[in-house]
Amino acid sequence: MIEADVLAGRTLTSWPSLRTDIRNAGGTWVDEEVVVDGNLVTSRNPDDLPAFSARLVELVAAAR
Repeated sequence: MIEADVLAGRTLTSWPSLRTDIRNAGGTWVDEEVVVDGNLVTSRNPDDLPAFSARLVELVAAAR
């Protein structure tokens, strides 16, 4: 997403090592387990997978 230049104005999370790249691409990086920005759902690492999955299920269920 950084290389595709689609992060401007978006808020997301990731591995902390990507923080500067995300900010340089115009995004806002936050250190949270799961971040939802419109249709973009991000998490930091594999340890966050249960929270990521639960949030994704909530979003899909709400869209029905």
